[in-house]
Amino acid sequence: MNLNFEKWHGNGNDFVIINSIESDIKINKTKVKKISDRNIGIGFDQLINVCLPTLASSNFFLKFYAKKKQPIT
Repeated sequence: MNLNFEKWHGNGNDFVIINSIESDIKINKTKVKKISDRNIGIGFDQLINVCLPTLASSNFFLKFYAKKKQPIT
């Protein structure tokens, strides 16, 4: 899997940002699990997925995931 991402850190946490608008990647539980693994993946505490907007008045929509593969609501 070829993945364009940015990895940032702050206050003891690290997170990965993926722009799904430009790369057209679909994030699912399996991908989150693989990416979050610090031994075989990138490793992170949280993943931020930048998606197409859900409202006409917005420029984008953010989805947050934890290492547990679940979206954070």
